[in-house]
Amino acid sequence: MAPESTVLHETYMTTMALSEWACVPDNPVQRDTEMRAAKAKHLRRFEAAHGIVHMLESDKGRRCKLEGHTRAFYWSSHPEIAPETVDVRVTVCPDEDFDAESVRLYGHYNSKEEAETASDKLFGAMRKQGIAASSTFVRKAAFSTALSMAYAFCHRGQRGDSVYERVEFFADEIRSLDSFIGSRKKLVSPAVCCFLLAHKSHGDEVVQFFEQFLSDSGIKDGRRKDSVQFFTEAMQSYLDAGDAPGMKGCSWGVAEQAVAIGLACVERWVVAGHALMTRVKPVDVWKYIACDD
Repeated sequence: MAPESTVLHETYMTTMALSEWACVPDNPVQRDTEMRAAKAKHLRRFEAAHGIVHMLESDKGRRCKLEGHTRAFYWSSHPEIAPETVDVRVTVCPDEDFDAESVRLYGHYNSKEEAETASDKLFGAMRKQGIAASSTFVRKAAFSTALSMAYAFCHRGQRGDSVYERVEFFADEIRSLDSFIGSRKKLVSPAVCCFLLAHKSHGDEVVQFFEQFLSDSGIKDGRRKDSVQFFTEAMQSYLDAGDAPGMKGCSWGVAEQAVAIGLACVERWVVAGHALMTRVKPVDVWKYIACDD
């Protein structure tokens, strides 16, 4: 008898015209197909192995690709090397298991064979939440570390939850970040973490603060500085620590300190705007947002 944790599936093989395969819906957590196709040098020459793809089908007829997205996209613009048909290995599952199995099996086919990165997983999780990023920064999905940090600060250090849960928790914050960040590269992990947490607390009220940070609009008058300038210097100190001799990036403690100072700056700005001050008292990041576990 199979153990309870084992999910049993029926499988079969079929042949599809390439146009039919292209019409099979993408997996709900598929990563950035267009970006990956642009880097897929191995697809420039057709190999027999490229003609075998995998699909999930429910017993009520729902379908989605499990892999082969990049090939389908690449072939659509390179018909000269595209095959006329593909051999499709179809996995069948009960309709009630379709959503969960589409995610589980996607990871099975993509994590090992195609080296799915943290950014790939984050992109897929955003796609699952219906977040269609318009900014280059969010689309590249290179803020998984900041997302994990922010989630941990909200949940007493728990970082083991899946990226899907983390994105669901911060979905509104990611959408807001996408609305103004554009193609900028200045938001290091603690800065992104600060935005996620501050927006969770104050909503779009804090967007202006981060826009001023990005445009270097902080104010300095001798020893006195406004909160935007203090934030800028805290993020620069974080970068400097990572560049120190013998360092390969910053430790969790250094990043946590940058977030603690950064959030204090945001809180000061919410209350007093560009009021000048001579020091900032870091906040307790673990108590900044209380979430029930």
